[in-house]
Amino acid sequence: MSKQNAGQKHSSFLQTFFLTVALGVAAGVAGTMFMLPYATSLIVQKASTASVSISSLPKTRVVSTATFGALAPSARASVAFASVKTGAGLSGKAYVPGDAIAMGVVVTSDGWMATVDGAADPKSRGLSGIIALVGGRAYTVSRIVHDTFSGVTFLKADADNLPVTAFGTTGTISVGDSVFVTDSAGGLRRLEVLANDTLPAMTADDLLRSSEKVQRVLRVTGSSAGVGSMVLNAKGEIIGLVQGDGRFGSVIVPIESFSDVVGAVLRGQAPQRPYLGLNYVDLSLIAGREGEEPARGAMVTASTDGRFPAVLKGSPAAAAGIRAGDVIVAIDGEQISGKNPLADALMQYQPGDKPTFSVQRGNASTTIDVVVTLGTVKNTQ
Repeated sequence: MSKQNAGQKHSSFLQTFFLTVALGVAAGVAGTMFMLPYATSLIVQKASTASVSISSLPKTRVVSTATFGALAPSARASVAFASVKTGAGLSGKAYVPGDAIAMGVVVTSDGWMATVDGAADPKSRGLSGIIALVGGRAYTVSRIVHDTFSGVTFLKADADNLPVTAFGTTGTISVGDSVFVTDSAGGLRRLEVLANDTLPAMTADDLLRSSEKVQRVLRVTGSSAGVGSMVLNAKGEIIGLVQGDGRFGSVIVPIESFSDVVGAVLRGQAPQRPYLGLNYVDLSLIAGREGEEPARGAMVTASTDGRFPAVLKGSPAAAAGIRAGDVIVAIDGEQISGKNPLADALMQYQPGDKPTFSVQRGNASTTIDVVVTLGTVKNTQ
């Protein structure tokens, strides 16, 4: 056989080989695509028999860059607070983003604003020592009102026609949702929700909670955002204010904890909050108590150092006969748990209301009913 014929046969063999391989790969891909729906169905079906199904796992929401543009009008309701400058020349009077000592949000177009307690506290400066910056303009602050329950401060600036945005809700916020926080330079950052529950304790002493302090918060990925910065949902609605960064993420004070007192503040009144007057530990948050009863509820207890009593003297709780060691398991039939902590459950009541507390006392497995006439929390203006 000639070398030319041998070369032609070799070339023909290689072409046939590569063609066969290519057809095999194509058939494999086609087969995979054909079987994929069935394979996926089998995987999902198997997973659904486990204790946690795929459908129940949190899904991270994908947010397009177009969303940031859509949120720009809402972001204009952001406020930066700074110390009043009294120097000479341009540098002594001009304000820049780096001058912000705290952030906040415009609540009403005529100048009411909100931030978190201590963020823009004028006590060390006096009201004349703080300035509110909105949309490139500076406004003097003439009044301040504290809401001790939520830890939110309301400030009144001498302004008109300020940009505002709608209040939203955290009730539908889930793990993995995207939220947006403003900064002093007018920017927006996208964060993801880590939890929508009570704040985890750093130490055992942190388990002690007050009946007059909000307990449910949002926790989001760390942002180093300015304290008091407003937080928006994907619709551009305000859902809270940044309280600060911590070991468990950035803490957000939810809008529901202070939106219900805005009306009173606008009428020139101090926020009216129901007062119970006790300290407690949420049993559902304590590990190592499996099998013990009750498994959840608010156990009335004092701090280990005695600085915070179980029941405050002269309080409505004391008048009703609630005492240390009692476990409040429900209020008007509504269960007290980690998802519905005692302090937050009281938010639905007004001073003077008389809800019925279901209490377990001592080793008794049954509950007793205790009617409490709620008082009024003292707020400062």
